[in-house]
Order: sequence, then structure tokens, then C-alpha cells
Amino acid sequence: MLMQRLGSMGRRRFRPILAALTLSAALLPAQAAGAAVGLAPHRAVYELEMSATRANSNVVAGGGTMEYEWSDVCDGWALSHKARVDLSYSNGRSLSFGWSLTSWEAKDGLSYRFFIRRFSNGEQTEKVRGRASLEGAGEKGSASFSLPEERSVELPAGTLFPTAHTLDVLNRFEEGEGVLWHTVFDGSGDNGLFQISSISAGSYSPGEDLSEDLGESGLLEGKRSWVALFAFFDPQEQASEPTHEQRLRVFPNGVVSELKLDYGDFVLAGAPQEIEALPAPECE
Repeated sequence: MLMQRLGSMGRRRFRPILAALTLSAALLPAQAAGAAVGLAPHRAVYELEMSATRANSNVVAGGGTMEYEWSDVCDGWALSHKARVDLSYSNGRSLSFGWSLTSWEAKDGLSYRFFIRRFSNGEQTEKVRGRASLEGAGEKGSASFSLPEERSVELPAGTLFPTAHTLDVLNRFEEGEGVLWHTVFDGSGDNGLFQISSISAGSYSPGEDLSEDLGESGLLEGKRSWVALFAFFDPQEQASEPTHEQRLRVFPNGVVSELKLDYGDFVLAGAPQEIEALPAPECE
């Protein structure tokens, strides 16, 4: 699944991903989209390491881990996402923080449930729980939070939930569309809504620059892949600069084999340590 935006560090927000449409695009039914791109339930573990720091950054080192488990549960898609990031600063201080997300999303893309936990230096700092629904494909909807306090958020027409967003991006890349704009709700951030610019910036032929270890998973064999650029914007800030950017190598089945996460002050690069297919469920 595409990476997600979760957690926070100052004004820079960590989302992820997999992510997961406004302007002229409409919602694709997730069940049909899954069939079109051959969506693959899978588990992937990534090791994160510092790739670059900006000249004015006080971050000098960093790394971490990120784990995704994306399962077909017959009536929907179940996602488990865990991450930990460790940063060292020029003044000698260090910070370790992380988050976990468990969610369920209906295959028609109209219903979504989520539970998010955030951690800092080993201590749990926040729990967020809620559910959301859309009135129909491409129509408006609403979300209700039960934690950390009860509140509701209106979802504009065209909003996608994370798996529907991933499926729509993959289908449109497959069809040759190179520039997309989405509004996505995943429950993270101040109101759970954010906007994503997605660009297909090139492609790899099947097997190109793919390690033997990844090829042995059976998930990537014989499949081409895309270089995908994602920029995340907070719709409440109306800012011209994104809060976060990602560069991924993504396959038509939703598997990500390379990632770079740009948080402005620094860039984390991720390589998969494990990728394995999950068994298909027995659905009536």
C-alpha cells in the first residue's frame, strides 16, 4: 500500500502510507479497481536510514523501521501500519517517536474505521479512534471521532479513504495519467483530511533494478513499476509548500520496493527487509 501521513514533528507531519479526489476526478469503486490492478494483500517491513539533511537543519542522524500489513478480509481491506523514527540533533539531544494505525475500509470505498496511537520516547502520547462514511461514490460524507474527544468532521465531495486512494492512483497510472490531485481522509492530523498531489515520474520494466531477494517474494515478478512522487498538503493552511513529500517505487499490486520520505529538514530512505504475500481469505 502507498505510504501514509501519521504522527507529527513540529509542523512536519508523518503520514502514512500507502496512501492514500477533488478537481475533475471521480471515485473508482475499490472492488473493481482491485480487480483491474491485481491488488496483492501483503506484509512489508522497511528499514529507514538518513538519506540527506538540509544545510540549516539541526538533525544530524536518524533511522527507524516501518511495517505494513494489508489484508483482504472479504468485506473490506484491513490495514496495520507501525513505525518508529529515531533522530539525533546537533545539540546532543535525541528523539524517538512512532505511531500505529489499524483500520478497516469497505471495498466499495464508502466506509472506514480507524484507531491510531502515537508514541514519544517509549511513552504513549495520544489515541485517536473514529469512523467515517460517504453518501455515495464521489459524494460528500462525515467522520465522527470518539477519541481523544467526541467530535465530527464534514468530508467534502470527492473525498477518498486510504485504500480507495491507492487503488485510484494505481489504476490511473496504469491508464497513463501522470498528474493527479486527491482529497483523502485517514483520521490523522487535526481533522483527518489532507490533499495529495501524485505524479508518475517514470517507470521500470519488469525485473529492472530488482534484487534477487525481492524477486523471490513472488509479488514483483514480471511486473513493471512506476516512480511515483507524492506531495501532502494541509487543506486548512492553504499553503503553497507541502508539509511532506514522498518518492516511491510502486508496483501495480500496491507493493512499494523503494521509498524516500522528505520532511523538509531531512530525508529518510527506506528499503524492504521483508516482503511476503498474505493468504487470500475464504469468502462466501
